[in-house]
Amino acid sequence: MGNLKEQFAGEVETFLADTGLDATTFGKRALKDPNFVFELRKGRAPNVTTIDKVRDFTESYHKDEQSNEESPG
Repeated sequence: MGNLKEQFAGEVETFLADTGLDATTFGKRALKDPNFVFELRKGRAPNVTTIDKVRDFTESYHKDEQSNEESPG
């Protein structure tokens, strides 16, 4: 199952795989930190505030994607 850091890193990797976003773009858009994912992969332990920001970003990203799919265009 892993610890929180490993679970969170898994969430990020799943998000990247599901959306096709590259690591740099994700970091820039979620946290204004283009190196975030690379540092996470190297073992960076994000604090709770950072985890919350990333989760807020991923949730809003999915909501935006759903809105775009539902909008006729």
